[in-house]
Amino acid sequence: MASATLQRLLQPPSSAKSEERALALINSKFPTLVELEHEDVLQTVVEESRQKKDELAAELQNSQASVSQYIQSMLNTTRERLANARELSLSRHVLADELANLSSELVSSLSREAGNTRPTLLEELESLHRNLKELESVRSYVGVLERALKLSEEAISETQQAISSSESQSFTPSCLSKYRQLQSFVSSIFSFCENIENPAATQGENEPLALVSFLNKVRDKTWTDIKNVLSAKFMETLDKMGWPQNIEYTALSSTDRTTFESQFMDLIRLQDAGLEVHASDKRWKSGGVYPIQALTVPIALRFKFHFEGKRDTNRIDKPEWYFTHMMNMVHTHRVFLETIVQRLLSRTKYKDINAFREFTLHLLPPLSRKLRHTAPTLLHHPSLLAHTIYQALAFDASLKDEGFALEHTTAEADDPEKKAEGWNGLSDDILGKKEWFEAWLEGERKFADDQYNEIITSVDAWQIADDVDETDQVVLETDIRPTNSARRVKSLVEQITDRYQPLPRFTARTRFLIAVQLPILESYHSRITSSLDAFETLSSSFARVVPGALAGQVGHGSDARGLTGGTDGLGRLIKAGVSAHYIALEMERWGEDLFFLELWSEINGRAALRARAEAHPLLPQPVDEMEASSKGTIFQELIAQYRALGQRADDMIVSHICSEVESAAKAYFASQWDSSQNAPPDERGLSIPTTLVVPISLLSTHLAFLVRMLPNSFVVTLYRRIASTLASHILQRRLLMRNVGRLSATEAKGIAEEVLLWVQACQLTVARVVRKVDGPWARLLDAAKLLALDEEHFRSAVSKIFNAGLQDVENVQDELEISELDLAEMKNVIRLRNDCWR
Repeated sequence: MASATLQRLLQPPSSAKSEERALALINSKFPTLVELEHEDVLQTVVEESRQKKDELAAELQNSQASVSQYIQSMLNTTRERLANARELSLSRHVLADELANLSSELVSSLSREAGNTRPTLLEELESLHRNLKELESVRSYVGVLERALKLSEEAISETQQAISSSESQSFTPSCLSKYRQLQSFVSSIFSFCENIENPAATQGENEPLALVSFLNKVRDKTWTDIKNVLSAKFMETLDKMGWPQNIEYTALSSTDRTTFESQFMDLIRLQDAGLEVHASDKRWKSGGVYPIQALTVPIALRFKFHFEGKRDTNRIDKPEWYFTHMMNMVHTHRVFLETIVQRLLSRTKYKDINAFREFTLHLLPPLSRKLRHTAPTLLHHPSLLAHTIYQALAFDASLKDEGFALEHTTAEADDPEKKAEGWNGLSDDILGKKEWFEAWLEGERKFADDQYNEIITSVDAWQIADDVDETDQVVLETDIRPTNSARRVKSLVEQITDRYQPLPRFTARTRFLIAVQLPILESYHSRITSSLDAFETLSSSFARVVPGALAGQVGHGSDARGLTGGTDGLGRLIKAGVSAHYIALEMERWGEDLFFLELWSEINGRAALRARAEAHPLLPQPVDEMEASSKGTIFQELIAQYRALGQRADDMIVSHICSEVESAAKAYFASQWDSSQNAPPDERGLSIPTTLVVPISLLSTHLAFLVRMLPNSFVVTLYRRIASTLASHILQRRLLMRNVGRLSATEAKGIAEEVLLWVQACQLTVARVVRKVDGPWARLLDAAKLLALDEEHFRSAVSKIFNAGLQDVENVQDELEISELDLAEMKNVIRLRNDCWR
């Protein structure tokens, strides 16, 4: 129990609380004054309370006695435990002192702090024994190194002496006896080290001892020096022949040709001997055909002299110089390699090696070294980095066009996996490194964004292109005239495709597509969408007039009605629509291109690329690899979005024209027909009501604008929608909404003539484009035909229509030459005449 609780319990009773409780008790027992007036009742309560008090006093006395005893007991227990704690603390200090003494007795005298103490005899003996073992190990280690180095020197000297002392100066495998001893010695040491415990091997898997690694390097260096002995003589002969200039082999003397071929075969025999000596070493690689490798040494030295030194030819901004230099070397010596060198190889076990490809393979390391050396500097210059990469890609493409591949080269023989991978090109030295590839990709993205922004912000971005590009298949096939921005965006996207199409890896192509190309198409889609949104906001055709301007097209404060009304507003909708349709058609064509078909197939076939495509909203969901070629293309999702955008623009064109014509025809719909209101007949004898002149003229103007701006196929589709919408509106407002029986025969014929005016206006405007101009007006023309019947035919028509059943509708339509109105609509129309008795 806490001390605070004890203190609270030991406090004397509170008089105030007692009075409160007494008052509460009286209130509970005597809720009214009448009950309190009975003296015997109050006396009884007092007695009960006094008795309860006595009982509580007795209990309090007993509790106080118990508390005093408990407190005394706890004080005694506490004193006992404090005494035990002091004893235990003293015992702990005693044990700590004893433990320190025992520990000091176990420490060697070598580690004691006293300066005059000397190690014990046993310690001295142990130290000397350790030193002796270490010296013996060092002696053995040095003996192994001495033996290996001595055999290396003897092997090189043996080869030099054998060649210089021989009359024919030809190489024979017997010249490698000392090297064979070196190889055997290194193999024995390696086997010995494998059988003993290797503490260093625990640091990593397959980590060799330093001794084994050094011996391997000595052996490899020795073999390289032996090869250089023969190569040096071979290069002396090459120098006499004028190599690396173009060699007219047939013009050389027979002695020079014989010497060349003999030394060429010496190097081949050396390589054959090397394969035999190192047959047990699985890690041994030939490193190329030795004589062909020697042919590239002078070229590599010249490359280093011109492009890796301080000469003017070593310019970081001119990568095409060293690529062109190497390509010239390939072209210059191709005939010599494919005839003379290939003929010499055909006599050896390397007859399957393609001399031209092998020679080209050995010309690539200097270029690869040059690229890796200059790439870190180019990271701070995106334009130079991009230029260097495209020059490398162009060089790779040129080599592939020349027929270069890893097949039938020693690279394929040394590493069979390279055959499956293929040659990724020199560009992969930069693009294969993540940091360098990301830097290049970011530079390309910024360049593409700058080009796009320049296109969008140009003054003529949204003007319809007047010139016809003879190379533009979409324009030639569909007769669509895109805006300048659409055509330039299309050119930009194709330019981007040309830039990443040569990339060797599909992963890099996919990254370029997602990071650079798709955002351009998405941005252009958003730009057209924002223009249509602005038009909807400002256009009075959509029942909302807001002062302002279309984003990016006009200045602030312009009249919205002037911006969105008439042919100016229609022109803006047409520009947005043709831009969306044009890009959609272009993407359909791009999607069928072999490059994008292969890319889409790879994306569907590789798990990593599939995951990247699934996470990107602008790419369609990948399908099974077998279905990728038959279902959709890589631009399928974007095509759907652009088509929807074009359809939205078409819907707005229809709504815009219909709204303006309907708005202009409000007076016409509100007026009653009266021939006195007609304008004088024109030269064609047509009498047009004055309230109908403006809407018909407005419709003709808009349709003529469509014919002038859009291809015929677009005009036909839009005209049918516009005409059918207007026909339905005119039918409802001019005819069906009138009271029944309000038209006389003369007035009905006048309305029929008005209907013909709408159709004739369209005929004059779109007849050369649309075959059946009156087709969308069929319901309205049918209604006009019924109203215009003379009295005799009208009575017959009333009888036929009102007496016909559902099964007789077709017969009635045929007799009256009605094609679109159903039976109910015919009844509603015919009831408009006052001579209809039904």
